[in-house]
Amino acid sequence: MHRTLDLIGLERRSRCHIQLDINKLIEYYKTFGFFDVKIHYEKRWNPGYDSIDIVIVIDEGIPCIWIYIGDTVCVFCVFDVIAGLCL
Repeated sequence: MHRTLDLIGLERRSRCHIQLDINKLIEYYKTFGFFDVKIHYEKRWNPGYDSIDIVIVIDEGIPCIWIYIGDTVCVFCVFDVIAGLCL
């Protein structure tokens, strides 16, 4: 018995699942102060072009700490620790 796969539908579903995982990763990084995190994925063909690896690429950006003092929010980033920024 010979079966064919719906590769277009499979890829569409796979991209949807990957994007859901990326969204979860973004939220995870933000909870640790990486508010400028950028995440994307790349498809890399394996030798023989019979399968691919999905590689998640993460650019953490600069970690920041938000400190609430009354109605004022102060944001301190790693490279801005001395100056800080209050909103």
